[in-house]
Amino acid sequence: MQLGLRAYDAGRPPFPSRSCNDDSRRAGTTWRTSVTCAPVRSPAVSAWELALYRFCRWFVSFSLPRLIMYANSRPVASAQTGTHEKLAEIVSKHANTEFRKPIAPYNRAAFDVAVVAWQDAGRPPLILDSGCGVGLSTMRLATQFPDHFVLGVDQSAHRLARNTFWQGEPPSNHLCVRAELADFWRLMHDAGIRLARHYLLYPNPWPKIGQLQRRWHGHPAFPTLPALGGRFECRSNWRIYIEECALALGVLGVAAVSVEQHLAATPLTPFEQKYRDSGHGLWRCTSTFA
Repeated sequence: MQLGLRAYDAGRPPFPSRSCNDDSRRAGTTWRTSVTCAPVRSPAVSAWELALYRFCRWFVSFSLPRLIMYANSRPVASAQTGTHEKLAEIVSKHANTEFRKPIAPYNRAAFDVAVVAWQDAGRPPLILDSGCGVGLSTMRLATQFPDHFVLGVDQSAHRLARNTFWQGEPPSNHLCVRAELADFWRLMHDAGIRLARHYLLYPNPWPKIGQLQRRWHGHPAFPTLPALGGRFECRSNWRIYIEECALALGVLGVAAVSVEQHLAATPLTPFEQKYRDSGHGLWRCTSTFA
């Protein structure tokens, strides 16, 4: 009997066939089997068969799991059922206490690069995309507002280094830099820079009750935001996060704050598209800072 297996991976040698011959039973002995292996030439594999095999292996191992998981994102789960009971107290404390954390040198360097790029563009109205992730929202905002300059800021070098698909030439009126937002906001405030628009899109919700001060509206640098001016918009798929953001702005003296459900007909970020396609409720908080 001969067994053969056709090899489709050029990196592996073909499997040998095996020829098995059974010895006769002898008295007082056990059944014996002797196996002799003789290599056989593997049939030739055409280029298109090899390409098809490699594509199928890539699709099954990489794309298929993503297709199965896409539009299957779970909503935010939290034991918190309303705005945090200590939020107003914490925001008020931060508003009346100077945030003295030293600004990191790499954040200052990134800020200097961003300011030079904005000035070289002629100092047009400035849009800040805080927590821009892979930078897709920054480019989409730059396309939506061609007469503005859009700065995307994210603390993750890994996210900023990803190859984000963009059809055609990327807009020239944008720049993404790696920096920590709390430092970047303070540097903008100290430099007297005023924004035309400010977007905070789908930040990490930190949904556990004890994680309030990890949310941006619970951060000591949050009181800096109204001083930057412009139209502010925060979006999230967790309604409580948006309600807390609005409450925090109210504690800081911002009069007109709007909370509403957002349909996201044209998603700005990959997260927004995934949450929308998964059927999540999308919410936003908007206000115009004087």
